[in-house]
Amino acid sequence: NQPQHHHNNMMQQPTPVMRQQYNVETSAPVSPSNRNNDGGPIIANAVVPAKTTPTGILHNAIPNHQQNSNFIKNNTGESPIQPMVQRALGDRSYDKRKNAALEIETMIRTYAARGINDATAYPMIMSVIGVLSKDFCTSMNANYRKGGLIGIAAVSIGLMSIASNYLDHLLPPVLLCFDDPESRVRYYACESLYNIVKVARTHILKYFNQIFDGLCKLFADVDLNVKNG
Repeated sequence: NQPQHHHNNMMQQPTPVMRQQYNVETSAPVSPSNRNNDGGPIIANAVVPAKTTPTGILHNAIPNHQQNSNFIKNNTGESPIQPMVQRALGDRSYDKRKNAALEIETMIRTYAARGINDATAYPMIMSVIGVLSKDFCTSMNANYRKGGLIGIAAVSIGLMSIASNYLDHLLPPVLLCFDDPESRVRYYACESLYNIVKVARTHILKYFNQIFDGLCKLFADVDLNVKNG
């Protein structure tokens, strides 16, 4: 049983413009009409040269997300994401994954409020991104990969104006999932990218070539929902 595709009622949070961003579980196509009336393309017509790998994942410009292992544990050796939240994030239930993502967004928003120069905020934010990238987005379990992607989107929304400082670490796991064998994971990757672009805005143009390459693949996807997304 999947939730109906009503973006405006999916989440109750202080920032109205982001309320509909987690509604990625439904099978209905996504169109600009339910994107807060933004309309038009997400990314401007600008191309910035960048080196890419054959799979389209960022190379050099963005470190491999597996290289963030130093940030996966906090100073106590424990994961920055509570076990209960991690279990919910990998659950087969969309509602449980959504609620877990909201918990992550709240936590990230708290750290982001301290500023990028805070001695504890940056390591903790990087720890969360590291766990989502390594333990979820590359998991053998499709529900964990879905949870990782919605978690990455939650981190982006929580970071808001400083999200651009973390693009090097937020984008690789999302672009990796563009090639996922599960169509729903590919759809989640598209929605997660939308959330990242929504908050990063023009800063995303640095990675235009890699994103455009990935979106071209999704546009030619065999699954109609992924293609429409």
